[in-house]
Amino acid sequence: MSNGSATTSPDSVSQEAQAGRAVNLAKYLVAFILLINVCFAIYMVGQFFVPKTYGNGLHAIYTTIVFATTLLLGLSAHRLWNGDTKQGTSWFFAAIAISLIGNLVSALFA
Repeated sequence: MSNGSATTSPDSVSQEAQAGRAVNLAKYLVAFILLINVCFAIYMVGQFFVPKTYGNGLHAIYTTIVFATTLLLGLSAHRLWNGDTKQGTSWFFAAIAISLIGNLVSALFA
């Protein structure tokens, strides 16, 4: 006699493996986006010291948006790499929201 509760179906094992691969993919994707955003933040800091005809006010707004997005992406990557997938995903979407809202606000000032 076999115990039916002790066996696992191949479908559930396949779904667990697929979920594990999806979490791994999300970790690397967020880390890649964070790397790009960090590079862009460094570029924005360098551009702050270049003389501009319109001044640095608008550039300061852009830089603040980039730094806020970078911070939230960093929190997201940290949570994802430490196994807290739900909170890491929440931080990622918060970073996307800040980026989009910042884009709208900066378009109002442009």
